[in-house]
Amino acid sequence: MQEEIKGSLTPEEQEHEDEERRLDWLARHPDPKIASGEALNLVAAEFRELVASFESRHPLDYLLSISDLSPGLGALWPGDADMTTDQIERAISELVPEDVARYRARTAAKKDLEPITEILKIFPGGHEEYKRLSRVVGIKNGNKIDHDR
Repeated sequence: MQEEIKGSLTPEEQEHEDEERRLDWLARHPDPKIASGEALNLVAAEFRELVASFESRHPLDYLLSISDLSPGLGALWPGDADMTTDQIERAISELVPEDVARYRARTAAKKDLEPITEILKIFPGGHEEYKRLSRVVGIKNGNKIDHDR
């Protein structure tokens, strides 16, 4: 599914799209408190909990230090998305211990960004915080992890 770029929508269209996302989320997360009009506050609280959990589970300074990738680690990312767990474990077993630690730390952090990304569909107020965490995890660019995008 291709998503529209936020800047290409009129304010009214964006408001309508945000409301549709909120309603979809509410349908998937039934809660009696939501019916009383506390939906956005609950979503914001859930977002803050996800961010706090992320920050407590992942060493942000260590993630930021992952920049230059060895050939083995560079080859493993992003190909691991198409690998089975057994294939990933075999590939990891061929890495030096430092690369194993880097792989496991960044992969776990990247996975923990997913629920934060999901909640942004209904809580656009969290984009700056998400961008900060996303930059900590970084993006693979050649044999480097780019933390500036």
